[in-house]
Amino acid sequence: MRYYESGITLIEFVVVIAIMAFVMGVSIMSLNNVTASDMRSASTQVSSALRYLYNYAALTSRYCRFGIHLQENSYSVECSDTPFYLKKTKLSVVGQEVKKEDEEEREKEGEGLGLFVDQNQAIFKERKAEFVELRSRFMKSSKLAGGIYFDSLVVSHITDRVFKGNEYIYFFPGGQTENAYIYLSDQKQNIYTVRVFSLSGRVEVYNKFVEAEEEREE
Repeated sequence: MRYYESGITLIEFVVVIAIMAFVMGVSIMSLNNVTASDMRSASTQVSSALRYLYNYAALTSRYCRFGIHLQENSYSVECSDTPFYLKKTKLSVVGQEVKKEDEEEREKEGEGLGLFVDQNQAIFKERKAEFVELRSRFMKSSKLAGGIYFDSLVVSHITDRVFKGNEYIYFFPGGQTENAYIYLSDQKQNIYTVRVFSLSGRVEVYNKFVEAEEEREE
């Protein structure tokens, strides 16, 4: 009687390795596809909210804002009936907290209302707009899907790129908004850019990081 030693041949070993490589490749591709799909979904979610607020403000003659809460990874949609105007602001870091320059301090430095601001604007400045969360079946405040984050924001009325805290993009009754760049990121540091054009209210999405200086209003 002849006995055979147990074991595997070189061909069997190669086949096993090939199968394992195939399974791992399929798993990685599936994971990448899910991440890309989540990024597209999040950018569509944000861009749709921005377009809705632009049209809503123009049609209802209300003042609206899209709030980005970077630490909470969420956004808010709010509106007000109180007229106001925006002042260019610079951010400063105090400890771990990001603060805006005080309005009175800027006036002392010659950056206040100035000679060319009309009386109505002065009135608007003294009145603080009260924003209320907008609730409708079409739009509401929300969080981004798991694994997708607000990386940062560039918006016209802030001189710096914002990485933490809460900041807003404003929409006005006359059909105006602000130039803005919203950067979305996933766990692999892939970046999507949501771009807002001030004059037209157009919103575009790019599947890459777009420097604010590279784009110009059309």
